[in-house]
Amino acid sequence: MSNTLLSHCSGRTRRRRYSPPQIQAILAAYEHCGQTVAAFCQAQGIHPSVFYSWKRKAAATLPPDPPPPPQFHELSFDSLATATWVAELALPSGAILRLGRAAEPAWVAQLCQALHPAT
Repeated sequence: MSNTLLSHCSGRTRRRRYSPPQIQAILAAYEHCGQTVAAFCQAQGIHPSVFYSWKRKAAATLPPDPPPPPQFHELSFDSLATATWVAELALPSGAILRLGRAAEPAWVAQLCQALHPAT
């Protein structure tokens, strides 16, 4: 019943089918109307439960949000002179990975690729 509505016309029940583009247009119109869902649905002649069903299905078809961009922190040269490590990575899991001065660049590149593969 997600794409159909029942309407009463002259004592008879009639189903109204909405195509996916019509549903998208209705959902888009709601975003810009400034009305409550109940008022908007009444004006459109649709039941709020059908509207919420359409909205839920539309949200499920959206691609997931992209991961946040990496954050970089400024380092001072004074801290690098005394540190036994030259780079620190904060992983999404919360773990901290510190790379020492002897870390081979090729190994670091492989490690970065393994931790964050290209999409």
